[in-house]
Amino acid sequence: MDDVVFKLLLLLGREHVSEDQEKYARGLLVQLKDWNRFMSLAHAKMVSGFVYQNLERIGGVDPEILERWRQLYRGVALNALRVRAEMQAFQQTCIAPTAARSVFFKGPALAETYYASPSLRPSRDLDVLIPDEDFEAVFRAALEQGYWVAVTEETRPERPDEETCQALLKYSSVINFLSPRGVHVEMHRHLDKHTKLFPTEDLVTSAEDLVLAGTTYKVLPLDMLLCYVCFHNSRHVWSHLHWLSDLDAIVRNPDFDRGRAMEVARRKGLDQLVEACLEMHALVAALWTWTEDQKQTPGGKLLSLCEMNLAGGLEVEEEIRTSLGWRSVPYKEFLSPKMQRRLRRRQAIHRFHPTIREYLEWPLPERWHFMYYFTRLIWRVRLHVLKTA
Repeated sequence: MDDVVFKLLLLLGREHVSEDQEKYARGLLVQLKDWNRFMSLAHAKMVSGFVYQNLERIGGVDPEILERWRQLYRGVALNALRVRAEMQAFQQTCIAPTAARSVFFKGPALAETYYASPSLRPSRDLDVLIPDEDFEAVFRAALEQGYWVAVTEETRPERPDEETCQALLKYSSVINFLSPRGVHVEMHRHLDKHTKLFPTEDLVTSAEDLVLAGTTYKVLPLDMLLCYVCFHNSRHVWSHLHWLSDLDAIVRNPDFDRGRAMEVARRKGLDQLVEACLEMHALVAALWTWTEDQKQTPGGKLLSLCEMNLAGGLEVEEEIRTSLGWRSVPYKEFLSPKMQRRLRRRQAIHRFHPTIREYLEWPLPERWHFMYYFTRLIWRVRLHVLKTA
């Protein structure tokens, strides 16, 4: 890992920097030749707010360059405040009136719980988990409050007709809203729709209170959040560097207990993966001790993947996952054979379940919806033939 920019992003792209980390970063800043690349990658990888805070404290940066960083930070902070305000609005206008159970995760819920300065952490949208029995009520409440719906990820937000609403409620595990305030809100039935390793009922039952400005929200307990962060971010090969900052913030929390966290991970069958992520965290915390041998450790492999993904977007992430054979079973090196079989089985079931796309391509009366299982099967077979050809 010889890239000065990558090392600086790892060291400064977090809220807390130790004296040893700051000392090492000072030496790297002297070697830095391309401030534009550093700034561009920090913004793209969503750590520009953290880097600005740390550069300002360290000092010695050209005032014009520091002002450019400050402008990036202001944008991050403003958007974080917008998403936090949206969390309050969604709770008060869509969840509370319906008495729905819910869990806010990622984004402002994580930032407000684990960061001393939540505005440093970027939040692009709001994620909320709603169990099946409350899903339609919250969906209808959101429509009444003026939320628009993106029926698929590729379509523009709209006000869907009743037939489309019924199909969305039947076939979509995630509803993508655009709020009246211009904030994207994702309403989930499951924390992970592919594997269902995190049963929604368990999560809403064990959720903890987060009180902000007189409003109470439900959030994931620390140990369960750690499992999810490791699971979700490893699937995406740690493509966003603020995820490493999240991991650091969770581990640094006074309530973090490694033994207790690993026990929760073991019950999920994710102990090897969580152990690898914690090892990666330790490597980043003492980056100056990095050796070639450490690249072969589980944590070193994850950090190397993070470096590989540095200059790319979703396309690079997909290429990395394909090259590793992670398409059907992500991070299989860190899972037991039993867990790999379980995930493959879940993935196979998920692939053949109808989606909202089948309805949009061929809208049918509800009594004929069983036909979508056949059209889905035909589509999957055709896709497989095209890939093998």
